[in-house]
Amino acid sequence: LHSNGETAAPSLHTDIARPDFREGDRRENWAQKRNKTDRNAENNLPVYMVIGGAAGVGLYMAKYALYGVALLLGPGRDKYAAAAIEVDMATIPEGKNAVFTWRGKPLFIRHRSDAEITQAQQQDLSGLRDPQVDSDRLASSHHPLLLL
Repeated sequence: LHSNGETAAPSLHTDIARPDFREGDRRENWAQKRNKTDRNAENNLPVYMVIGGAAGVGLYMAKYALYGVALLLGPGRDKYAAAAIEVDMATIPEGKNAVFTWRGKPLFIRHRSDAEITQAQQQDLSGLRDPQVDSDRLASSHHPLLLL
Protein backbone atom coordinates (compact mmCIF):
# COMPACT_ATOMS: atom_id res chain seq x y z
CA LEU A 1 0.00 0.00 0.00
CA HIS A 2 1.26 3.42 -0.87
CA SER A 3 0.91 6.47 1.35
CA ASN A 4 -1.98 7.81 -0.76
CA GLY A 5 -4.05 4.61 -0.36
CA GLU A 6 -3.36 3.15 -3.77
CA THR A 7 -2.28 -0.42 -4.14
CA ALA A 8 0.83 -1.49 -5.89
CA ALA A 9 -1.20 -3.39 -8.51
CA PRO A 10 -1.59 -1.50 -11.75
CA SER A 11 -5.03 -0.04 -12.34
CA LEU A 12 -6.91 -0.61 -15.58
CA HIS A 13 -8.35 2.90 -15.54
CA THR A 14 -5.28 5.07 -15.45
CA ASP A 15 -6.88 7.75 -17.59
CA ILE A 16 -9.65 8.50 -15.01
CA ALA A 17 -8.83 10.76 -12.10
CA ARG A 18 -9.66 9.50 -8.61
CA PRO A 19 -12.68 11.25 -7.09
CA ASP A 20 -12.17 13.51 -4.12
CA PHE A 21 -14.83 12.85 -1.48
CA ARG A 22 -14.64 16.05 0.49
CA GLU A 23 -17.57 17.54 2.34
CA GLY A 24 -17.47 20.74 0.33
CA ASP A 25 -18.24 18.89 -2.90
CA ARG A 26 -21.53 17.54 -1.62
CA ARG A 27 -24.86 19.24 -2.10
CA GLU A 28 -25.37 22.28 0.09
CA ASN A 29 -26.85 21.47 3.55
CA TRP A 30 -27.23 17.79 2.73
CA ALA A 31 -25.18 16.60 5.69
CA GLN A 32 -26.90 19.00 8.11
CA LYS A 33 -30.34 17.49 7.60
CA ARG A 34 -31.49 15.51 10.62
CA ASN A 35 -32.52 12.16 9.19
CA LYS A 36 -32.62 10.17 5.96
CA THR A 37 -36.25 10.99 5.26
CA ASP A 38 -35.56 14.72 5.24
CA ARG A 39 -32.51 14.23 3.04
CA ASN A 40 -34.23 12.05 0.44
CA ALA A 41 -37.73 13.55 0.29
CA GLU A 42 -36.94 16.84 -1.35
CA ASN A 43 -37.59 16.12 -5.02
CA ASN A 44 -39.33 12.75 -5.01
CA LEU A 45 -42.78 13.90 -6.17
CA PRO A 46 -42.01 13.78 -9.92
CA VAL A 47 -40.46 10.35 -9.52
CA TYR A 48 -43.47 9.08 -7.58
CA MET A 49 -45.82 10.50 -10.19
CA VAL A 50 -43.98 8.72 -12.99
CA ILE A 51 -43.95 5.46 -11.05
CA GLY A 52 -47.66 5.79 -10.22
CA GLY A 53 -48.56 6.56 -13.82
CA ALA A 54 -46.53 3.63 -15.10
CA ALA A 55 -48.14 1.35 -12.52
CA GLY A 56 -51.60 2.51 -13.59
CA VAL A 57 -50.88 1.89 -17.26
CA GLY A 58 -49.33 -1.47 -16.42
CA LEU A 59 -52.38 -2.55 -14.41
CA TYR A 60 -54.69 -1.41 -17.21
CA MET A 61 -52.74 -3.47 -19.74
CA ALA A 62 -52.56 -6.48 -17.41
CA LYS A 63 -56.33 -6.39 -16.94
CA TYR A 64 -56.97 -6.69 -20.66
CA ALA A 65 -54.23 -9.28 -21.09
CA LEU A 66 -55.87 -11.46 -18.42
CA TYR A 67 -59.28 -10.83 -19.97
CA GLY A 68 -57.93 -12.03 -23.32
CA VAL A 69 -56.46 -15.16 -21.71
CA ALA A 70 -59.79 -15.88 -20.00
CA LEU A 71 -61.61 -15.59 -23.33
CA LEU A 72 -59.02 -17.80 -25.00
CA LEU A 73 -59.25 -20.53 -22.36
CA GLY A 74 -63.05 -20.36 -22.00
CA PRO A 75 -65.52 -22.29 -24.12
CA GLY A 76 -66.06 -21.09 -27.66
CA ARG A 77 -69.20 -19.53 -29.08
CA ASP A 78 -70.25 -22.83 -30.63
CA LYS A 79 -70.32 -24.41 -27.15
CA TYR A 80 -72.49 -21.59 -25.85
CA ALA A 81 -74.83 -21.92 -28.82
CA ALA A 82 -75.28 -25.63 -28.23
CA ALA A 83 -75.76 -25.17 -24.50
CA ALA A 84 -78.82 -26.77 -22.98
CA ILE A 85 -80.51 -26.01 -19.70
CA GLU A 86 -82.45 -28.44 -17.54
CA VAL A 87 -84.91 -27.05 -15.02
CA ASP A 88 -86.84 -29.13 -12.53
CA MET A 89 -90.34 -27.67 -12.80
CA ALA A 90 -91.38 -29.28 -9.52
CA THR A 91 -89.06 -26.93 -7.60
CA ILE A 92 -91.02 -23.84 -8.69
CA PRO A 93 -93.94 -23.28 -6.30
CA GLU A 94 -97.39 -22.53 -7.68
CA GLY A 95 -97.98 -18.84 -8.36
CA LYS A 96 -94.22 -18.00 -8.34
CA ASN A 97 -91.66 -17.04 -10.98
CA ALA A 98 -88.14 -18.39 -11.51
CA VAL A 99 -85.40 -16.74 -13.56
CA PHE A 100 -82.56 -18.70 -15.17
CA THR A 101 -79.79 -17.77 -17.60
CA TRP A 102 -79.66 -19.57 -20.93
CA ARG A 103 -77.18 -18.60 -23.67
CA GLY A 104 -76.49 -15.38 -21.79
CA LYS A 105 -80.14 -14.34 -21.78
CA PRO A 106 -82.68 -14.43 -18.96
CA LEU A 107 -85.25 -17.24 -19.09
CA PHE A 108 -88.42 -16.61 -17.08
CA ILE A 109 -90.60 -19.53 -15.99
CA ARG A 110 -93.87 -19.08 -14.11
CA HIS A 111 -95.84 -21.83 -12.38
CA ARG A 112 -99.38 -20.64 -12.95
CA SER A 113 -102.21 -21.46 -10.61
CA ASP A 114 -105.52 -22.89 -11.88
CA ALA A 115 -107.16 -19.46 -11.41
CA GLU A 116 -104.51 -17.82 -13.65
CA ILE A 117 -105.02 -20.49 -16.31
CA THR A 118 -108.79 -20.03 -16.40
CA GLN A 119 -108.35 -16.23 -16.50
CA ALA A 120 -105.99 -16.57 -19.50
CA GLN A 121 -108.44 -18.91 -21.27
CA GLN A 122 -111.35 -16.50 -20.75
CA GLN A 123 -109.41 -13.46 -22.01
CA ASP A 124 -110.97 -11.54 -24.91
CA LEU A 125 -108.52 -12.04 -27.78
CA SER A 126 -109.79 -9.21 -29.96
CA GLY A 127 -108.02 -6.53 -27.87
CA LEU A 128 -104.62 -8.23 -27.98
CA ARG A 129 -101.85 -7.27 -30.40
CA ASP A 130 -101.13 -10.92 -31.24
CA PRO A 131 -104.37 -12.82 -30.70
CA GLN A 132 -103.67 -16.48 -30.06
CA VAL A 133 -105.35 -19.04 -27.89
CA ASP A 134 -103.46 -19.97 -24.70
CA SER A 135 -103.38 -23.68 -25.61
CA ASP A 136 -101.72 -22.90 -28.99
CA ARG A 137 -98.91 -20.84 -27.44
CA LEU A 138 -97.88 -23.10 -24.56
CA ALA A 139 -96.56 -26.64 -24.41
CA SER A 140 -97.51 -26.82 -20.73
CA SER A 141 -100.38 -24.72 -19.46
CA HIS A 142 -98.93 -24.65 -15.93
CA HIS A 143 -95.39 -23.58 -16.85
CA PRO A 144 -95.22 -20.81 -19.49
CA LEU A 145 -91.71 -19.86 -20.65
CA LEU A 146 -90.54 -16.40 -21.65
CA LEU A 147 -87.15 -15.76 -23.26
CA LEU A 148 -86.01 -12.16 -23.66
